[in-house]
Amino acid sequence: MSLVNTNSADANRAIKECASSGKWPPGRKRASRRRGCLLFCISFLSISVFGVSKTSARPQATPSPPSNKKQLEAKAKELVSEGKELEKQGQLDDAKDKYIDAEGYISTKDALNGFERIRAAKKSQAEVLLEDAHHDCISGRNADCAKKLEEALNAGPDKPLTLHYDLALCYEKLGDRADALVHLDQAINATQDTKQRIALVELRTQIILGNTEPATVSAEVAKKIEVFNESYMQTDRDPVVAAGLCDQLKDLQGASPRNAAILFDQAKCAAEDARDADAARLLGDYLKLAPDALDAPETQAYRNSLLSLTALDGDTGEHIRAHFAAADLDLDYRRYDRAVQEYVAVQQIAPDFALTYWRLALLYEASGDVARARDCLTKYLQLETDTERKSEAQAALASLEQWRSFYDDNIEEAHALMSDLLMRSMGLSDEGVKHRPSKVKSRTKLPAKYRTTLSASETLSRPFVQRQIDRARDDLQEAIQLFPIAPEANQMMALVELEDNDWPSAFRSYDAVASAGQPVAFYAQLNSSRENKIVLAAKVEIGKDALRFVYLSSYNANKKTAEPPESPAGEDGLGNLFTSAGLPRDPQAETLVIPVAELEAVQTDKSFVTIKLHKQHILLAPVYMVSYTPVEGRVAREFGNEYTRMFVRYLGYEQARLGKEGMTFGEKLRLGYTFVQTGMSVFNAVSTGGMGAFAVVQNTVKLAHRLNMDISHLRHNLTEQHRALEGLEFKPIPNQPAPLAYRDHL
Repeated sequence: MSLVNTNSADANRAIKECASSGKWPPGRKRASRRRGCLLFCISFLSISVFGVSKTSARPQATPSPPSNKKQLEAKAKELVSEGKELEKQGQLDDAKDKYIDAEGYISTKDALNGFERIRAAKKSQAEVLLEDAHHDCISGRNADCAKKLEEALNAGPDKPLTLHYDLALCYEKLGDRADALVHLDQAINATQDTKQRIALVELRTQIILGNTEPATVSAEVAKKIEVFNESYMQTDRDPVVAAGLCDQLKDLQGASPRNAAILFDQAKCAAEDARDADAARLLGDYLKLAPDALDAPETQAYRNSLLSLTALDGDTGEHIRAHFAAADLDLDYRRYDRAVQEYVAVQQIAPDFALTYWRLALLYEASGDVARARDCLTKYLQLETDTERKSEAQAALASLEQWRSFYDDNIEEAHALMSDLLMRSMGLSDEGVKHRPSKVKSRTKLPAKYRTTLSASETLSRPFVQRQIDRARDDLQEAIQLFPIAPEANQMMALVELEDNDWPSAFRSYDAVASAGQPVAFYAQLNSSRENKIVLAAKVEIGKDALRFVYLSSYNANKKTAEPPESPAGEDGLGNLFTSAGLPRDPQAETLVIPVAELEAVQTDKSFVTIKLHKQHILLAPVYMVSYTPVEGRVAREFGNEYTRMFVRYLGYEQARLGKEGMTFGEKLRLGYTFVQTGMSVFNAVSTGGMGAFAVVQNTVKLAHRLNMDISHLRHNLTEQHRALEGLEFKPIPNQPAPLAYRDHL
């Protein structure tokens, strides 16, 4: 559809047609979601209102006519009226969407008040259902209890921690341990208190093993287990601690020989130490102690691969086992590219060893590289003799193209949602039009350089931003479920996680991007000491050797207007929201490249990041769309510190300073790697839709339906992928009675 010379009549007609039909405009791949229509309509109205014509990939700007705001207000008023009518009819979800749609045009008190009314009503509805559910739980009517708790969860309360926790207990009592784990993972994600999280992850292990009471141990052993579990909780940020877990397990060796979790963890350490025979023996003992463990099939499959490695003789076998052990360690640190290198090295040593091609195929598949995955699967089929394993490989091979097409569609939808939000929040959607500076920001008592840098961003409605981000997350979760370490999905997911201020999850996503050889990126407003009245909207790309700013817009703080760069910034005007082998960085965009050797300092300054070069200072204000970022104080420094850590983690710049103090030796030790954080997949299994085996079990039903695939095949393939990426994962060791009391407050 051409958007050249669009006028208001065209826009209004298109909006009515789109809104009535619920269809995507021509040229879109999918027509299944009304929200795509709304997003297009909003963009269409913005084009007519702001006089933007799209003659190329990059929108050009013309001055805004005086009636713009009235048109926006009229559309918002119409939607609010529709929302109120739906609210009267009790259709709360539809009414809430109308209010948020109105906020997408212009923020009004009527829309926000309507949103808050529905929010309060849904919370009240959830509280009533929770109270009724507890009566059923206490009376032993667990099935009725679970049904009402699910209804309360579907009501959409803001803080569903209690509901997920109670559902986990309820499903465990019903004997549905898989569903219990899905909800327990969500409860763990939402729990902030460290002691409570430790208790929950211990409960998680007990549910996996099939018991709810830990084995009795001496006080000395109990203390050692407590230290181990506390260390396990720290591995989400500190790989040095993760490496020390195996040393702690040595102290537990023989102390509790009938503890299945300890045996499992010792097997993991043996595998990483290339002691495959010991690892296989320990896993066998684990399966004998916990024959009904939920991860028994995965564990047996992993044990079989260890046995195939132990069967290799001589120096060749020793070298192969060493490479496989090194690959396991690289996967622990999410160095996926290095793990691939280890398996490629095995190919050179033993080109006919089938397991190598299977592992490589799964890694390539997980990264979305279907061509290489296809080559490895084809070779594996030539070498493998086991009929069942060959059947699995043939099924995986047949699915590759369909999965890639489904992945691409989801990426396209997420890109449309995220790019629209970024363009608006950075003031790029109305270039040439005077900005409406935030009153909150304009009142902030800050030195001029900070106020200037903040002045370029537009104020967006929080409910609207949050909903669009949630929709983008849904698309990305489906994409990542199929290709967990694909760079395109993970780059956008990292930006989504930054909006949730979930840095451990963001780093997990960024690690996948960096492992694919792509720069990790975020968006920021940039102010330089050379031109302190000009603010540049920029994409900040952090590569292995250099920092790169891609200029998106130039904002004049005095005139309060923004102008596009002379050369378009990528196909989407955002320097390309994501990059990959198929979509490399745009060489024509206006950029500033700073080799790491030219950096004199990178440090946190309030909520900003300051970059010092030889003759200029650059101040970065990272884009945060969901709400205002505190500019000063502890929370502000913590926000800025996380962005500063990115320069250490991915650029290798160890001289970065956090907050007001320099980094300690311990911080440098923990952060001075390209990407080495070890994540607990239990904490992101559900939130990223991704690689946690038990969350996959829950999500594959919906995904299989949409792919029109056999559920068992899809589940099996995703589980194989998970095992290839994660290997064996440490289990927290149960050390205290499980907290089995229901919670009664949201």
